[in-house]
Amino acid sequence: MAGVLATLKRIYTEDGSAIKHICWFVVSFIVMMVSMPSGNGTVTDLEEMHSTNIISLISGLVLTIYTFGYNSIIMHNRFEEEGKPKGLTILPEFDTLPFKIFGRAFVLALVWFIYSLVLGLLWIIPILGWIIYLVITPFMAFVQVSYSKEFLTDGLFNFAIIAKYMRLFWLEAVKWWFKLFICTLVIILLFILIFGRFLGLEGLMHNSLTLILIFALAQYIFMVFGFVNAYGMADIYARKWDDSSY
Repeated sequence: MAGVLATLKRIYTEDGSAIKHICWFVVSFIVMMVSMPSGNGTVTDLEEMHSTNIISLISGLVLTIYTFGYNSIIMHNRFEEEGKPKGLTILPEFDTLPFKIFGRAFVLALVWFIYSLVLGLLWIIPILGWIIYLVITPFMAFVQVSYSKEFLTDGLFNFAIIAKYMRLFWLEAVKWWFKLFICTLVIILLFILIFGRFLGLEGLMHNSLTLILIFALAQYIFMVFGFVNAYGMADIYARKWDDSSY
């Protein structure tokens, strides 16, 4: 748990972190605002809801693309810390670079998305297939870590690399994800307790602005823990990787 908390502390206390967090919360708020349907079910309202769904899909896709690139830079910054006493800030600048980082990895991301769909066929096998799928799938995320080291895709299209990730990172990754899960769960429970206690669930349902604010805050929290996870996975990779074969 100490590693998760230490990373969280760095994310909030590093130079320039305040403006970056403000930017991410504003983005979360805007995405939630354009995604929330309104109206009472009239034809006009249904048309508006259809438009809202399209805007929500587009904004969600753009946010996913940007977050991929942003997390990749976080991972890259962890590798760049090697040999530097003071290291680098975890959070990169809030600019257009993440879009470019994603663009370089588009084909790689597409190939691994297809791999994940094919692997999803394991769900037709009761229990055993589900277990195999749930064990293998998380380690696909290390492909992004490998890419982020130097922003190169060479050698990363081979599905067999998953075996190497599992061999090298299994224990460290499972321990890290468990700690991250516990910490996230505690924050979520506190979040629910605070808003449920002081605002009341019934009152929330009748106040759209407050509801948008709460969902935006929840999304922001999940993104922050995504940043923590990106740094933690890169840290595992930097400490445990070797150049042996698959």
